[in-house]
Amino acid sequence: AVSNPAEAVATFMRVYPKAQPLAYTTVQWKDTMAIFGGSTITPQTLTQSSSDWSALLDAAKKFKLVTQVDPTSAYFTNQLLGGS
Repeated sequence: AVSNPAEAVATFMRVYPKAQPLAYTTVQWKDTMAIFGGSTITPQTLTQSSSDWSALLDAAKKFKLVTQVDPTSAYFTNQLLGGS
């Protein structure tokens, strides 16, 4: 996806055809890639941690987006990042 943004956008549109317009998806992909480091994205820059999710879940609970939370390990995995 990093090396072929057009293919990434096309895949998203194929899987979620009613989610949003193509133009928006294209801009969203470009902006998201910039946040995550553009062409320098590595498994390390995408690795998530329990502390990241703990802060997010605490905020979600505080603002009543959820009433209860599971252990942070239930919300993410790093397994698809090359064994991280």
